[in-house]
Amino acid sequence: MAFLSRKYYCIIFVVLLCCVTAKAQQPISTQLEDLLDLIDDDETSAVSGEELIERYESYLDQPFNLNDTNALADFPFLNDFQISALRTYVRQYGFLISHNELPLINGFDTATIALIKPITVTEQPSPQKRFTLREMFRYGKSSLVVGSGGTFEQARGYRESIYDGSPLRLHGRYQFQYYDRIQLQLSADKDPGEALFSASQPQGFDFYGFHLMLNDFWKFKRIIVGQYQLQFGQGLTLWTGFAPYGATTTNISRVAQGIRPASAYGEYGYLQGAATTIEISKHLNSTIFYSNILRDATGIQSYYLSGYHRTQNELEKRDQIGEQLFGGNLHYQNTNLQIGATAYYMLLDKALQPDINRYNQFVFRGDKNYNFGVYGKYLLRNILLFGELAISQNKAFAGIGGMQLNIDNENRFCAYYRNYAIDYQNLYAAAVGQQHRNQNENGLCLNFQTLLPFNIHALLRADFYKFPWLRYQVYAPSYGTEYRINLNKKTPSGVNIELRYRYKSGAENSTLPDHAEYLVQQTTRQQVQANLQYATGGWELTTRIAYTHFKDESDLAKEGFLLFQDIGYHVSKSPLTFAARFALFDIDDYDARLYAVESDMAYSFNSTTYLDQGLRSYLVIRYNITPSLKLEAKYAITAYADKETVGTGYESIDSNHKQTWRIQLQWKF
Repeated sequence: MAFLSRKYYCIIFVVLLCCVTAKAQQPISTQLEDLLDLIDDDETSAVSGEELIERYESYLDQPFNLNDTNALADFPFLNDFQISALRTYVRQYGFLISHNELPLINGFDTATIALIKPITVTEQPSPQKRFTLREMFRYGKSSLVVGSGGTFEQARGYRESIYDGSPLRLHGRYQFQYYDRIQLQLSADKDPGEALFSASQPQGFDFYGFHLMLNDFWKFKRIIVGQYQLQFGQGLTLWTGFAPYGATTTNISRVAQGIRPASAYGEYGYLQGAATTIEISKHLNSTIFYSNILRDATGIQSYYLSGYHRTQNELEKRDQIGEQLFGGNLHYQNTNLQIGATAYYMLLDKALQPDINRYNQFVFRGDKNYNFGVYGKYLLRNILLFGELAISQNKAFAGIGGMQLNIDNENRFCAYYRNYAIDYQNLYAAAVGQQHRNQNENGLCLNFQTLLPFNIHALLRADFYKFPWLRYQVYAPSYGTEYRINLNKKTPSGVNIELRYRYKSGAENSTLPDHAEYLVQQTTRQQVQANLQYATGGWELTTRIAYTHFKDESDLAKEGFLLFQDIGYHVSKSPLTFAARFALFDIDDYDARLYAVESDMAYSFNSTTYLDQGLRSYLVIRYNITPSLKLEAKYAITAYADKETVGTGYESIDSNHKQTWRIQLQWKF
């Protein structure tokens, strides 16, 4: 591994040394960043991260009332234990007066409290007002977000006029909300290289988003028309939208949201049509849904998920397959028990026919499929049992079951077993596992969260799994293990120190010249990461050091090193805030790559993949022009020391650096 010049390490070391001497307290916002980092480390899609941020920031605009215990199931940042414990506390002692009571409630650890405190309130619930149009227009709130961005350097696709449009990204979103009763959202998005009101896009933007959501109207708990998500059970039968594939915390059991709106700019992964949840009785709900949408596809091989329509080849993939999906869910819930059943039918106007390879003989092929599943949860004091069993049209089964034990606020244990048949076929399954597709996988996962001596918070994880059939680039049955150790310590002076270690073993086809094509080899990947977070006054400082080590049967290991310093500034009475990062990285190979979440515009998620050798810096500035009008801007540059061009194919730039910019205006009225 070729290391960067020592002078760069000296610079960072001096900055770190100066910052550590400051007494501080950990900024609350870092809790969300930590959660996004864990999700990002599992390589979950950007759509999931963006949806999580969008939901979190929507609560910043309109905080959730923790005393509204009937709506707790719709609040995505609490688990089953916390929801049950909060309901019990309010029932026994009355409404919460302040957030200071949360540590008294079983299951509310310090990390959860820090995460939800900025987005919740503890107010006396007001009786639901009778809905009238006059009240809606009087008390409804609107927000408008418009933005643009691009790259200063010109990529090959623009230099050679291969792309259909300009290098600008343009996006906009309008949202109207009347308390939690009505929400209307309209959005539009044009990616760089896509045309706008010209050429292949005479209709204007490449993507338009829309949804109208109504809550609590007569027996209808929720009605959504437009683009929406569906989430039931543990995700094994039907789950779209935010769903981290790995078990990032001890809260393994998912809290399904039923039907909910899709994110503003996500160009795939959503359904489109109408869905409603009807209250049959106090404990029984029924959900019915219908979706009809045109999906991008690569011929009839597979769905095309990038969302880009810049070149003739990409445009030919647009709206290639018509997909209809309809079905329903029946859900029963009382104080301690939840049981439900989900069934849906998918019909395509063209049959998907992926080329048959060694590893994909059991993937879905055809123009129709149905899936059915049953799920349940049972909470007995501090023990939660959960599970789901699903079957696809070809009579293949998949199942997941587990238990969670809440010993006290800081000590939890979870274990779950999953068994997904090699021929289970479901395009809309998203249960936890080591693969994005719930198929061809067995595994046992153990998670433990505890408080060690010296007030050190620890999260320990062990996952043992095997794949009974071949996989992509693994032409034999294989197995693997994963271990994680996360340690977190907050010092009396307020400095927060975090150490993470991750070990993962797996298999891949051997690339050694004397090995046959079908011979597989075991690989190991280790990652060590240290974070130091501190704040003083309006300053927030974070330092990270990360190292990866990848090894296969060859003698040469692949290594990666990342070092960055984040600096943020925010004062409550000041209209100006900013966030900046200076990062140095030295990565031998893609197998040793590193990820890091970045500060970005409101409602946006940005994660950078660090590869090769160089440095990256960015600056985000936010200025509150008025209490209702905010301007944001971001500039970022990545410079490489080991290559003369950036990017590949049509995105290649004849330079050793790449500069990007973004600007966004947000108006609330």
